[in-house]
Amino acid sequence: MSPSPFVFITSKPTLFPSIIFSILFLLASSLHLFRIIQTRRRVYKLLFIFSFLRTVLFIIRIAWSKNQDSFELAISSGIFTAGAFFIIILAIYILLEDWILTLSNAIQITDSNSNSQRRSKLTNYEHYTLKTAECLLPAFSALFVVGSIKEFNTDMSDELDTSIEKGDTIIKFSMISFLISVSLYMLLVTYFAIKYSNIPIHKQLKVLVLYIVGALLLIELVYGTFMFFSPPTDKINKYSWVFYLFESLPEVLILAILGGVILGEWFFEEENIELVDSIKTVSIGSIGNGNASV
Repeated sequence: MSPSPFVFITSKPTLFPSIIFSILFLLASSLHLFRIIQTRRRVYKLLFIFSFLRTVLFIIRIAWSKNQDSFELAISSGIFTAGAFFIIILAIYILLEDWILTLSNAIQITDSNSNSQRRSKLTNYEHYTLKTAECLLPAFSALFVVGSIKEFNTDMSDELDTSIEKGDTIIKFSMISFLISVSLYMLLVTYFAIKYSNIPIHKQLKVLVLYIVGALLLIELVYGTFMFFSPPTDKINKYSWVFYLFESLPEVLILAILGGVILGEWFFEEENIELVDSIKTVSIGSIGNGNASV
């Protein structure tokens, strides 16, 4: 039986890189666990779960590197990869929601029992778009797992080719769905930055952070999609380092960026209105008293 075209399965596991990345993801797990204790933010909880599952994945790949003929380890690798991937995309959507609550034009402050609460002023269409995308992500991962299992289903030899073909189709559909989800995320960042922020988009550091993590995921997904649709005999499949460069490294970078290398509590602070007016006065110009109108 030919191996799955899924890059995490076809790429031959190598011992040393697997050890390195298991350590890196373990460190990322510790970092985000510290952030959870420190802030209790949702995004850190998701990133901790993702980091921990990636650590387990590379431990499996360490075992797989010593027994590369094991279908059980190959299936386990695919399941842990596909099953966990939606978590990191969900995390950046949650980060997007947290950022929206910092935009002065996108929130309303309500007082109840002497406590102030921030609520978004998004339209129903905007709200449902975000929630629909978030709800579909686990389904895409579930489809990916089902497709991977179908490709390794050896119980029904008469229908083996059909099972492989169905599994291949399911995996490709799931991968394209993930790619569309991250592309939609990038569009939503741009849309909300233009509509709800008073600061020109090219001056918004928070938007740059959101763009960077989205771009890193796009690199991973574009590469993965290319690998799915390329012939299994393609020469690129012979280079195991390509997998670590385009699949694992972007995830480590995202976890480092969101764990504190760039992202910090400043990201969750509301826009400074005075700074907003100052930036608008310089970049857009003013009328009358020097304060730009909103």
